[in-house]
Amino acid sequence: MVRSSTDDEVRLTFAELDARANRLAHALTAAGVGPGDHIGCHLYDGNQYVEATLAAFKIRAVPVNVNFATSTRSSSTSSTTPTCGCC
Repeated sequence: MVRSSTDDEVRLTFAELDARANRLAHALTAAGVGPGDHIGCHLYDGNQYVEATLAAFKIRAVPVNVNFATSTRSSSTSSTTPTCGCC
């Protein structure tokens, strides 16, 4: 079980999670994202974040954590620019 940004419980089986991540991975590939590309995901921690991260791993891209909790901090940990803001 993962919690969404609204604190509602969302229950997904692994098969459902995998299918959703596959759809996003195909969409990212169609948008030109490939292995080694950085993907910025500006999301709350929850099911969408897990799906986006899994989709990035499936296409061997690098998910960049820019969720709401860390985006308010003024520290820069990397000089790379995300290739695609997927979510």
